[in-house]
Amino acid sequence: MHAGGLQGFMVDKATADANGIVTLADIGDNPDIAALFDTDGNGKAELFGCNDGWGCQIVINETIALNGWEDTIQQISADYSALWLDVLAATIEASRSSPTPGRPAPTSPSWCPART
Repeated sequence: MHAGGLQGFMVDKATADANGIVTLADIGDNPDIAALFDTDGNGKAELFGCNDGWGCQIVINETIALNGWEDTIQQISADYSALWLDVLAATIEASRSSPTPGRPAPTSPSWCPART
């Protein structure tokens, strides 16, 4: 593990395995895969991101723009605790409204501190 920690984006394993998702590019470059993570009907994967003004919010938005993913991924920014409640609510709603059980949860970033 790198000194200082690890960070990245999470999706559920079943959806990742079924769709060959290994990196964020696998979602951003494929509108059909991005639509799997669309919770509001606009065709874009919702990426529940970082607090407004945090460095990670800026980096995520720049990553989306630099890779041309504006049509397939959108970052949702708000208070971190509220975002996780939104992720949970969206996951529950997706599982209730999906015609097939096990609809994927929205994408979300995470980090893990490491001993240095």
